[in-house]
Amino acid sequence: MKMNVKFDPTITMKILLILVIGFLIISLVFIVISRSSFNMLESGTFSVVDSLLEEDIQNKIKNDTDFFNAYGENLATYLSIISAPPIWNFETELVESFANDLLKLPNITYVVIYDENGAVLTGNKTDMENTLSFSKEIDFEGTFLGTVEIGLDQRYLDQLREECEAIKDNLLSQFSDKSKEITSQRLSFMVLITILSAFIIIVAAGVVVYFATRPLRTVRAVVDDLSQGEGDLTVRFDIKSKDEVGQLADSFNHFLIKQNDLVKSIKTISRTIDENSSKLSQTVHEETKLAGDVVERINEIEGETQNISSSLEQVTASVQEVAANSQTVARLPKTSQTWRKIPKNMFRKVLTRPR
Repeated sequence: MKMNVKFDPTITMKILLILVIGFLIISLVFIVISRSSFNMLESGTFSVVDSLLEEDIQNKIKNDTDFFNAYGENLATYLSIISAPPIWNFETELVESFANDLLKLPNITYVVIYDENGAVLTGNKTDMENTLSFSKEIDFEGTFLGTVEIGLDQRYLDQLREECEAIKDNLLSQFSDKSKEITSQRLSFMVLITILSAFIIIVAAGVVVYFATRPLRTVRAVVDDLSQGEGDLTVRFDIKSKDEVGQLADSFNHFLIKQNDLVKSIKTISRTIDENSSKLSQTVHEETKLAGDVVERINEIEGETQNISSSLEQVTASVQEVAANSQTVARLPKTSQTWRKIPKNMFRKVLTRPR
């Protein structure tokens, strides 16, 4: 069995529904704009941080390169200074020990010492990629004794550069994760605030709409009462507002006044009609009684008329009889005494007959 459930929302519900839909649309637009703003801010901040870190890495690499070059120059200068006296005194073993000790330092690939003719006194130069060479002349009391050459491994700088890039990527990843976390927290907070604001606004709007539409409910109750035929036309709406509801109440008050006056007029006319009906009924009763008397008199007259007709018939018969007797008298002459007796007897019979 199909059940048709008809839902008729009130004006309060319609207004609240419009407010809810409007607030939801505004909230969605606000959240979308906020999310877009956060993303733009995050992207801009990420770009700035990336630029700062890249600049910092470049500065660090430059500093490391300068330090690396100064490191090689200082080692070559140091070795040239400490190697001059042993070379001058032909202490070759001491020179070799200086070179071997220097090879123990980090990032040094080779150490070679040449005499004044360019012959190798100690060490072995290896041709390797990514090797940076530093050389320094050996001078003792103004006499050129030879040259010192030191090779440093540039892979150390590449390693430092890779470490800086890894640190940069790690920092950017942490920054991105933290930024997304903060953005998510802010959006969640905004959604929560939006929901609470929506609830408060809807409740406040519902209260305002309820009190704003209360006059309409009063008007509806009065109209329902009037539609059932039991309405009090003397009731008036005490609504002081100047809005559409107040104007409606004033118009309806004027309508009720006119209807009340109309009902009073109808009652007065009805009362007059009742009084005239009573008088007319009494007059009709009297006229009916009079008509009965007239009918009764007419009946009496009709009876008298019938009696008169019967008498006339008897007179006619008597006249006919007199005429016949007259003819008989004419044929049979009698004495005057006999002629006188006949009419007297005839009129006596006529007059003595019952009517």
